[in-house]
Amino acid sequence: LGHPLEKIDPVATRRELADVVANDPSWRSDLPVAVFLEALDAPGYADAATFQPVFARIDGSLVTTGIRLGWVHDAGGNHAVPLSEGSLSYRRVAFAQPGTVVVVELVTGSVKSYPVPSQTIERVRWAGSAVIASGDNGAWQIDTSASAPTAEKLPAGYTGAKNVIEVNQSGSASVTTWELGGLKRTTAAVTAPVFQPYGQTFSSNLMAASAVFLSGGLNAGDGEPLDQGILSVPLSDPSTRRLLVMGESPARNKGCCQVVGFSQQGTPLYTTATAAGVWLLQWNPETGFVSRVLLLEDNPAIPPVLSIGVNITS
Repeated sequence: LGHPLEKIDPVATRRELADVVANDPSWRSDLPVAVFLEALDAPGYADAATFQPVFARIDGSLVTTGIRLGWVHDAGGNHAVPLSEGSLSYRRVAFAQPGTVVVVELVTGSVKSYPVPSQTIERVRWAGSAVIASGDNGAWQIDTSASAPTAEKLPAGYTGAKNVIEVNQSGSASVTTWELGGLKRTTAAVTAPVFQPYGQTFSSNLMAASAVFLSGGLNAGDGEPLDQGILSVPLSDPSTRRLLVMGESPARNKGCCQVVGFSQQGTPLYTTATAAGVWLLQWNPETGFVSRVLLLEDNPAIPPVLSIGVNITS
């Protein structure tokens, strides 16, 4: 990829996707490395009703489309922005919407919508050519390469991820490995002071990683946000798990950090919201070393969510 993207400026000069596809020969070989959302009808995203996706290229330039997106909701009515970790898969990006998954093919600029029989779809992620949409009422798989793509219900608990870090009602953590499209599952116990995971689990061939809330932390039980961290679990030996703890007092805002993928070195990439903006950081569980990769500058119109589509080195 050349030199890593160090900063995303949300107010940088924009180009329209249609113009880039038609007139920029480098587009096919230099597709976006990240996508974020910006509010369209309010100064800050919390009060907005609609968003537009913005794609960031490795050279810092930004590309927009005419797509307009609304909030997504869970069964309890809680809303979230329609951007998920893992929704950008190099040549395409998917967005959750109530009863629908919207897919943008970045090479051609085409936009397609696929119906899903649920109004509470909150997350999407890619598994090859299939997009997995999940929420409170379960998960569905849509093979976008099929001649007539349809939403197929997935087995209970399966969201398309091969490895998932979970915590049951008794507080016991584990890594569940799914095989054969959700038909077979095996579970390995993980000893860790984890209250619950946050966001999606990402895994390489060697490890699984997820953001987590910690049990028994500085702020547990006193009405303040729980302490947070990143849990990394080697798939060959879960007993050697590593935990990166955000131990500030007071704790950061709930959901400040989330895993978004792995770098080329196979180390977890995660985002963290700070006063300066949203940082993308890389953590090496073996050495404990944390390094900065890029910064999405602070802007009240930008939600603290970032989806990374290709490998980035620090």
